[in-house]
Amino acid sequence: MYFIQVGEYHTVTFKEEPESFGKHVKLVKCFIGRGDDELVLPNGIQSLDIHDCHGVASLCDISSLNNATNLRSLEISKCDDVKYAFRASSSTHFRSLESLRLIDLLNFVSLSYKAGAAALPNDMFSNLKSFRIHRCPNIKRLFTPGLLLQLHSLSVIEVTFCPQMKDIIAEDNDESIENHSIDMKKTTNHPMLRHLVLCELPKLKSIYTQTLHCDSLQVIEVFGCPRLNRIPFSPSPVPSNLDKILATKEWWESLEWDQPNAKTAFQPYFKNCIPHKLKFINRSI
Repeated sequence: MYFIQVGEYHTVTFKEEPESFGKHVKLVKCFIGRGDDELVLPNGIQSLDIHDCHGVASLCDISSLNNATNLRSLEISKCDDVKYAFRASSSTHFRSLESLRLIDLLNFVSLSYKAGAAALPNDMFSNLKSFRIHRCPNIKRLFTPGLLLQLHSLSVIEVTFCPQMKDIIAEDNDESIENHSIDMKKTTNHPMLRHLVLCELPKLKSIYTQTLHCDSLQVIEVFGCPRLNRIPFSPSPVPSNLDKILATKEWWESLEWDQPNAKTAFQPYFKNCIPHKLKFINRSI
């Protein structure tokens, strides 16, 4: 077990369970690009926080991550050079990564530098369970259907305070069904998703335009999304593990339903909540 902090002193705040940061590195106000002073990470690193650093446009530009085969938790915050999470052509696959948090990234615009699921290696982020994006002001669309299909282990999606976000799942202009080796119809089935949080997304219009089958879904939280007027989950049947839908009554009553019995089916799970009484995850640094 170790904790290594490089760069300007910064208060340490652990955000994961202890076993996930047994070998933890925190970089603060460092140059992490390529060159004579290129970053070298220690062997066996399990958790990495990169805060207010510069020199890379995507996580794949950090060459030493190629050797971080045990990395389970990654947080990137206040790194203004970062525009993408990964490059589709990269050899860095993040196979062991379970938790990814993107926070306060001013110029972040897309998960992938090259749109389209065909360009994404099948094993990239194959073990990712938790994805959180918070206060990234310029991203408009989060996942393509093909990309979400490949994130088959994902169980938590949390999107908060992203003022330009319009779609959670939407096809990109470059994503063409004819060019895919995967069956895009399967994107309607995401069996591992348990928790969906959407908070303070004033321009959000759609979670997904088609129907999502999420048998493991337990909790849906929606607050501050006035333009979102539809939830894409099938009422036939209602997800068997669904526990609650947390939202305001005003938003719930404004929803439009694709099937006449849908509101009746979901109504028992709805809980009228006032947003400020909920403990939204705020990872301000």
